[in-house]
Amino acid sequence: MKQTTTVLPTFLLSIKEHSKGVKWYIAVTYLAGIIGLALPASREIFLQLTPFHLVSSMILLLLFDNNRNKIILNFAAFVLVYGFALEAVGVNTGIIFGNYVYGEALGPKIWGTPLLIGVNWFILSYSIGILISRIQLNKVLKIMLAAFMMTLIDVLIEPVAIGLNFWNWEGGVVPYRNYLGWFLGATVIFTLWFNIKHENSNRISNAILIAQVVFFGLLLLIL
Repeated sequence: MKQTTTVLPTFLLSIKEHSKGVKWYIAVTYLAGIIGLALPASREIFLQLTPFHLVSSMILLLLFDNNRNKIILNFAAFVLVYGFALEAVGVNTGIIFGNYVYGEALGPKIWGTPLLIGVNWFILSYSIGILISRIQLNKVLKIMLAAFMMTLIDVLIEPVAIGLNFWNWEGGVVPYRNYLGWFLGATVIFTLWFNIKHENSNRISNAILIAQVVFFGLLLLIL
Protein backbone atom coordinates (compact mmCIF):
# COMPACT_ATOMS: atom_id res chain seq x y z
CA MET A 1 0.00 0.00 0.00
CA LYS A 2 2.81 2.41 0.85
CA GLN A 3 4.45 1.85 -2.52
CA THR A 4 1.21 2.60 -4.36
CA THR A 5 0.60 5.91 -2.58
CA THR A 6 4.22 6.97 -3.11
CA VAL A 7 4.85 5.85 -6.69
CA LEU A 8 1.56 7.07 -8.21
CA PRO A 9 1.97 10.78 -7.40
CA THR A 10 5.58 10.67 -8.59
CA PHE A 11 4.52 9.03 -11.83
CA LEU A 12 1.76 11.57 -12.41
CA LEU A 13 4.11 14.43 -11.58
CA SER A 14 6.64 13.15 -14.11
CA ILE A 15 3.95 13.24 -16.82
CA LYS A 16 2.98 16.82 -15.96
CA GLU A 17 6.59 17.89 -16.42
CA HIS A 18 6.57 16.72 -20.05
CA SER A 19 3.69 18.60 -21.67
CA LYS A 20 5.47 18.79 -25.03
CA GLY A 21 5.87 15.03 -25.08
CA VAL A 22 2.19 14.60 -24.17
CA LYS A 23 1.21 16.94 -27.02
CA TRP A 24 3.20 14.76 -29.39
CA TYR A 25 1.46 11.70 -27.93
CA ILE A 26 -1.91 13.34 -28.59
CA ALA A 27 -0.95 14.20 -32.17
CA VAL A 28 0.38 10.71 -32.91
CA THR A 29 -2.56 8.85 -31.36
CA TYR A 30 -5.16 10.95 -33.15
CA LEU A 31 -3.26 10.57 -36.43
CA ALA A 32 -3.09 6.82 -35.90
CA GLY A 33 -6.82 6.86 -35.25
CA ILE A 34 -7.49 8.68 -38.50
CA ILE A 35 -5.42 6.19 -40.50
CA GLY A 36 -6.72 3.17 -38.62
CA LEU A 37 -10.38 4.14 -39.04
CA ALA A 38 -9.93 5.17 -42.65
CA LEU A 39 -8.59 1.72 -43.64
CA PRO A 40 -11.30 -0.99 -43.74
CA ALA A 41 -8.77 -3.67 -42.73
CA SER A 42 -7.96 -2.00 -39.41
CA ARG A 43 -11.22 -0.14 -38.72
CA GLU A 44 -12.74 -2.70 -36.36
CA ILE A 45 -9.60 -2.80 -34.20
CA PHE A 46 -9.50 0.97 -33.85
CA LEU A 47 -13.22 1.14 -33.12
CA GLN A 48 -12.62 -1.20 -30.18
CA LEU A 49 -9.94 1.20 -28.92
CA THR A 50 -12.39 4.14 -28.84
CA PRO A 51 -13.41 3.76 -25.14
CA PHE A 52 -9.75 3.62 -24.05
CA HIS A 53 -8.93 6.69 -26.12
CA LEU A 54 -11.81 8.70 -24.65
CA VAL A 55 -10.92 7.83 -21.07
CA SER A 56 -7.19 8.49 -21.57
CA SER A 57 -7.94 11.92 -23.09
CA MET A 58 -10.12 12.81 -20.11
CA ILE A 59 -7.45 11.67 -17.63
CA LEU A 60 -4.80 13.77 -19.38
CA LEU A 61 -7.02 16.84 -19.30
CA LEU A 62 -7.66 16.43 -15.58
CA LEU A 63 -3.98 15.73 -14.91
CA PHE A 64 -2.86 18.97 -16.59
CA ASP A 65 -5.55 21.15 -15.03
CA ASN A 66 -3.85 23.83 -12.93
CA ASN A 67 -6.47 24.04 -10.19
CA ARG A 68 -5.47 23.09 -6.68
CA ASN A 69 -8.91 22.07 -5.36
CA LYS A 70 -11.82 19.74 -6.08
CA ILE A 71 -13.81 22.21 -8.16
CA ILE A 72 -12.80 20.73 -11.51
CA LEU A 73 -13.30 17.17 -10.26
CA ASN A 74 -16.80 18.13 -9.16
CA PHE A 75 -17.40 19.80 -12.52
CA ALA A 76 -16.16 16.67 -14.30
CA ALA A 77 -18.44 14.46 -12.20
CA PHE A 78 -21.39 16.70 -13.00
CA VAL A 79 -20.73 16.65 -16.75
CA LEU A 80 -20.21 12.86 -16.78
CA VAL A 81 -23.55 12.26 -15.06
CA TYR A 82 -25.38 15.07 -16.86
CA GLY A 83 -24.08 14.05 -20.30
CA PHE A 84 -25.08 10.42 -19.75
CA ALA A 85 -28.51 11.38 -18.37
CA LEU A 86 -29.16 13.74 -21.28
CA GLU A 87 -28.26 11.06 -23.81
CA ALA A 88 -30.20 8.35 -21.95
CA VAL A 89 -33.36 10.43 -21.96
CA GLY A 90 -32.70 11.44 -25.55
CA VAL A 91 -32.17 7.96 -26.93
CA ASN A 92 -35.13 6.47 -25.04
CA THR A 93 -37.67 9.20 -25.74
CA GLY A 94 -36.53 11.02 -28.88
CA ILE A 95 -37.63 14.26 -27.22
CA ILE A 96 -34.27 16.02 -26.81
CA PHE A 97 -32.29 15.17 -29.94
CA GLY A 98 -34.65 13.16 -32.13
CA ASN A 99 -34.84 9.41 -32.76
CA TYR A 100 -31.48 7.62 -32.77
CA VAL A 101 -29.79 4.46 -31.51
CA TYR A 102 -26.23 3.78 -30.41
CA GLY A 103 -23.94 1.20 -32.00
CA GLU A 104 -21.34 -0.83 -30.12
CA ALA A 105 -18.20 1.26 -30.66
CA LEU A 106 -18.55 3.36 -27.51
CA GLY A 107 -18.56 0.37 -25.18
CA PRO A 108 -21.05 -1.07 -22.66
CA LYS A 109 -24.52 0.49 -22.48
CA ILE A 110 -27.25 1.00 -19.93
CA TRP A 111 -30.72 1.91 -21.18
CA GLY A 112 -29.30 1.86 -24.69
CA THR A 113 -26.77 4.54 -23.76
CA PRO A 114 -22.96 4.06 -23.63
CA LEU A 115 -21.61 4.55 -20.12
CA LEU A 116 -18.75 6.60 -21.58
CA ILE A 117 -20.86 9.08 -23.55
CA GLY A 118 -20.51 11.58 -20.70
CA VAL A 119 -16.74 11.44 -21.18
CA ASN A 120 -17.17 12.86 -24.68
CA TRP A 121 -19.31 15.68 -23.29
CA PHE A 122 -16.63 16.45 -20.71
CA ILE A 123 -13.70 16.47 -23.14
CA LEU A 124 -15.44 18.91 -25.46
CA SER A 125 -17.00 21.19 -22.84
CA TYR A 126 -13.84 21.41 -20.72
CA SER A 127 -11.54 22.16 -23.68
CA ILE A 128 -13.94 24.71 -25.14
CA GLY A 129 -14.50 26.25 -21.70
CA ILE A 130 -10.75 26.79 -21.23
CA LEU A 131 -10.47 28.36 -24.70
CA ILE A 132 -13.44 30.72 -24.41
CA SER A 133 -12.44 31.74 -20.88
CA ARG A 134 -9.45 33.54 -22.38
CA ILE A 135 -11.61 35.77 -24.58
CA GLN A 136 -12.58 39.19 -23.24
CA LEU A 137 -16.38 39.02 -23.30
CA ASN A 138 -19.10 39.30 -20.72
CA LYS A 139 -20.30 36.11 -19.07
CA VAL A 140 -23.50 35.70 -21.09
CA LEU A 141 -21.70 36.08 -24.42
CA LYS A 142 -19.05 33.58 -23.32
CA ILE A 143 -21.74 31.03 -22.48
CA MET A 144 -23.50 31.52 -25.82
CA LEU A 145 -20.24 31.42 -27.81
CA ALA A 146 -19.03 28.27 -26.04
CA ALA A 147 -22.38 26.51 -26.57
CA PHE A 148 -22.41 27.56 -30.23
CA MET A 149 -18.86 26.28 -30.72
CA MET A 150 -19.75 22.94 -29.14
CA THR A 151 -22.76 22.67 -31.45
CA LEU A 152 -20.59 23.41 -34.49
CA ILE A 153 -18.25 20.59 -33.50
CA ASP A 154 -21.25 18.26 -33.29
CA VAL A 155 -22.14 19.26 -36.85
CA LEU A 156 -18.68 18.00 -37.79
CA ILE A 157 -18.96 14.86 -35.66
CA GLU A 158 -22.38 13.65 -36.83
CA PRO A 159 -21.60 12.35 -40.35
CA VAL A 160 -18.39 10.66 -39.17
CA ALA A 161 -20.12 9.05 -36.19
CA ILE A 162 -22.87 7.73 -38.45
CA GLY A 163 -20.34 6.39 -40.94
CA LEU A 164 -18.49 4.55 -38.19
CA ASN A 165 -21.72 3.26 -36.60
CA PHE A 166 -21.21 5.14 -33.33
CA TRP A 167 -24.90 5.95 -33.57
CA ASN A 168 -27.57 6.05 -36.27
CA TRP A 169 -30.56 8.30 -36.88
CA GLU A 170 -34.04 7.27 -37.88
CA GLY A 171 -34.30 7.63 -41.64
CA GLY A 172 -30.55 8.31 -41.85
CA VAL A 173 -31.08 12.07 -41.45
CA VAL A 174 -29.83 14.19 -38.54
CA PRO A 175 -32.79 16.34 -37.38
CA TYR A 176 -32.35 20.03 -36.61
CA ARG A 177 -33.67 19.21 -33.13
CA ASN A 178 -30.38 17.44 -32.43
CA TYR A 179 -28.38 20.63 -32.83
CA LEU A 180 -30.86 22.62 -30.77
CA GLY A 181 -30.59 19.93 -28.08
CA TRP A 182 -26.80 20.15 -28.17
CA PHE A 183 -26.88 23.95 -27.90
CA LEU A 184 -29.29 23.96 -24.97
CA GLY A 185 -27.51 21.06 -23.25
CA ALA A 186 -24.16 22.79 -23.65
CA THR A 187 -25.62 26.07 -22.40
CA VAL A 188 -26.38 24.41 -19.06
CA ILE A 189 -22.80 23.13 -18.79
CA PHE A 190 -21.20 26.45 -19.69
CA THR A 191 -23.51 28.38 -17.37
CA LEU A 192 -22.01 26.29 -14.59
CA TRP A 193 -18.47 26.58 -15.99
CA PHE A 194 -18.48 30.38 -16.13
CA ASN A 195 -19.97 30.69 -12.65
CA ILE A 196 -17.47 28.59 -10.71
CA LYS A 197 -14.17 29.91 -9.40
CA HIS A 198 -11.24 28.11 -10.98
CA GLU A 199 -8.01 28.79 -12.83
CA ASN A 200 -8.61 28.64 -16.58
CA SER A 201 -5.29 27.08 -17.45
CA ASN A 202 -4.36 23.77 -19.01
CA ARG A 203 -1.26 23.18 -21.14
CA ILE A 204 -2.79 20.46 -23.32
CA SER A 205 -6.49 21.35 -23.62
CA ASN A 206 -6.00 23.29 -26.88
CA ALA A 207 -4.01 20.38 -28.31
CA ILE A 208 -6.83 17.94 -27.60
CA LEU A 209 -9.48 20.31 -28.96
CA ILE A 210 -7.51 20.89 -32.17
CA ALA A 211 -6.85 17.16 -32.47
CA GLN A 212 -10.59 16.45 -32.16
CA VAL A 213 -11.48 18.97 -34.87
CA VAL A 214 -8.76 17.71 -37.22
CA PHE A 215 -9.69 14.09 -36.47
CA PHE A 216 -13.34 14.47 -37.42
CA GLY A 217 -12.61 16.95 -40.21
CA LEU A 218 -10.23 14.60 -42.02
CA LEU A 219 -12.41 11.53 -41.48
CA LEU A 220 -15.34 13.51 -42.91
CA LEU A 221 -13.33 13.96 -46.10
CA ILE A 222 -12.03 10.40 -46.19
CA LEU A 223 -15.02 8.24 -45.27
